[in-house]
Amino acid sequence: MQISMAVILICSQMNILLVEDEHKIRQGLKKIIEDVITSKLRITEASNGREALDWLKTQDQVDLIITDIRMSEMNGIELIKRAKESHPNLLFVIISGYDEFVYAREALRYGVTDYLLKPIERVELAQVLQKISRQLHSTNQPNPKTTGTDVTDDTDRLLIRRVRELVNEYLNQDISLQFLAERVYLNPKYLSYTFKRETGQNLS
Repeated sequence: MQISMAVILICSQMNILLVEDEHKIRQGLKKIIEDVITSKLRITEASNGREALDWLKTQDQVDLIITDIRMSEMNGIELIKRAKESHPNLLFVIISGYDEFVYAREALRYGVTDYLLKPIERVELAQVLQKISRQLHSTNQPNPKTTGTDVTDDTDRLLIRRVRELVNEYLNQDISLQFLAERVYLNPKYLSYTFKRETGQNLS
């Protein structure tokens, strides 16, 4: 996919709060967002969850929070839980490292819209923003609550993605079902069943 195909046109302003404690990563994400959104855009930055939450207390017009999971002061999970109390319709995208699968899965249970694994890919971020843009502007109704089925689907998608990453990471080693199951904190039989159901392929 060419990057130019992922450019997003937004009719009204999108207001994004970007929460990341590593300055270099935060600036890189900001640059990508500015590149793929070609119309009205406001990006506010915060270096941790507590700073983000303090800023939210003074704001009504926020469409999306993009947040890292592991941060000082207040992590992304706690930020999502507390932000939803005052902004129940706010959309979230979480950023996680490869070793943070459990945290990412927990965040999905709180109804986050999507997740991104570090290092962030430009096209993948553009696709996520495209989906959010459609969600924000296709209807005037409030953001619908995430159903149990939606959460399950997202969790399974995250699971399969993490397993694929593990296979690629340890491709030169003798990988067993037990090895993979331990790293995604699941029963081996359940992991095998879920992988087969989602991909149509046997994990072996």
